[in-house]
Amino acid sequence: MQRRNTKELISDSFLKLSAKKSVDKITVKDIVNGCGLTAPTFYNHFHDKYDLMVWIYATSAEKIMSRIGKSGYQWRDTLSDGIKYALDNKNFLINAIEHTGGYDSF
Repeated sequence: MQRRNTKELISDSFLKLSAKKSVDKITVKDIVNGCGLTAPTFYNHFHDKYDLMVWIYATSAEKIMSRIGKSGYQWRDTLSDGIKYALDNKNFLINAIEHTGGYDSF
C-alpha cells in the first residue's frame, strides 16, 4: 500500500468533510483536525481551502487525461473515466458548485 503524502491527507480530510458539511462552512481548522496536521502545514501546501479544491479537481482530471494516447486507451475510456469520477465524487462536486461564489466560485 502506498503511503499518502501531505497534500493527499489534507485532500482526503476535506473530501470527508464536504460529504457532511457545506464547503463554505468548512474551515482550515476543520480540515487539519480531520487529518491530524496543523494549520501551518496546511498553508505550506495550499493558499486556502479554495486552492485545495482546485488542486483536488486538477489532480483528478490530470490522472484521467494522462492516460490519453496510452496503448489501448480510447476516447470512450476518457469519457467513461470522467463520468465515473463525477459519480464517485458527486457530493463534493455538487457541494463545491452550490456553495461557492464570486472570486472563490468553483
